[in-house]
Amino acid sequence: MPKGKLIKVIDFVEYLAHKEEIEATQEILADERLLKGIKAGIEDIKAKRFKTWRNVRKNV
Repeated sequence: MPKGKLIKVIDFVEYLAHKEEIEATQEILADERLLKGIKAGIEDIKAKRFKTWRNVRKNV
């Protein structure tokens, strides 16, 4: 494949990946329930209301 075409293919693949990321972000932002859960999770982390993986694993 000529270098010029290869560059165009790479650019297009990068565009598609970026487009997919934007669409996924828009889906999350549109889901009020999910967004509320994410915000609650962030607040839990700030308030140190969580268990470490080490403690969870130890009790399984």
